[in-house]
Amino acid sequence: MPLTACGGLCRISAVKVPSLFSRLAFLASLNLLAIGELVAQSPDDKTSLSVTFPNGEKVKLRGREGRFATIGIGPGETVDLRLDLPARFANVPLVVQALDGGSVTPEEFFGGKAQVSAQYRAGSQPGLYRILLNGGGGTALLRFWVPNPENPAADPPVITPKSQEVAR
Repeated sequence: MPLTACGGLCRISAVKVPSLFSRLAFLASLNLLAIGELVAQSPDDKTSLSVTFPNGEKVKLRGREGRFATIGIGPGETVDLRLDLPARFANVPLVVQALDGGSVTPEEFFGGKAQVSAQYRAGSQPGLYRILLNGGGGTALLRFWVPNPENPAADPPVITPKSQEVAR
């Protein structure tokens, strides 16, 4: 019995492969279904964030799908956070984590309201500092940016108390 290079298991069967256009159309229809589902959920996302700076100035933002615009903050600066969540988060334990440094207190919440109040102290180095809130099957991501005084051109657009608009 002669042996072949593939041990006799080299049978190739004819499989009908759909055209590239058919495959792309199928994938596009799946994406449209997912987009329709997100749009249907977005009116329920009534997440808002208020950040109070040490001088009393505030930044107020609305979240979109658990994300917020980046907020400018000074190195080592401490701010008060108030996050108003959708009603489905009432009586749900939440965990808050400073992902890139800095510190947040308290780190766990459980209350009757869909609201989180905490303090955040940014790190001392320039760059991005993120806070993740996780609980009840949902997440929110807060982003803070400490500017780089040596290279301000590298800083991204941020929201500041003075502008309440995107500033450089």
